[in-house]
Amino acid sequence: MNKTNQTMYWVVWAITLIGINCYALPLAMWSTFAGTEEAKWLWIAIAVVIYVLLNVGVIQMFVAIKQGKYRFFQIGLIVAVIQFIAMMILGGQFEGDIFLLLGTLALSSTLMIIQLRKSPS
Repeated sequence: MNKTNQTMYWVVWAITLIGINCYALPLAMWSTFAGTEEAKWLWIAIAVVIYVLLNVGVIQMFVAIKQGKYRFFQIGLIVAVIQFIAMMILGGQFEGDIFLLLGTLALSSTLMIIQLRKSPS
């Protein structure tokens, strides 16, 4: 892999990181306002879990670049684009796409597990 292609992968990853976090951060922060003052730490923990879950695809793409598994990167990018579209629709108050978002999260998690199992130790 030459330096230009490597740079291209990092640029695409950075754009994906920004795009996903444009929706992931507000969605996670919104959950902190759902609870009571007595259990504020619980809602902050839930916000962190939501944020990490929504970024599993971005983390998977990062690991794929570091391991040089560009096929996993490409699959992760496709899943991240679908996730981004699902979060855009969710931001527009359409309730039907929550299953699409949950499906992309499950697919990202599965892809991460498969990628890590196939990595040489």
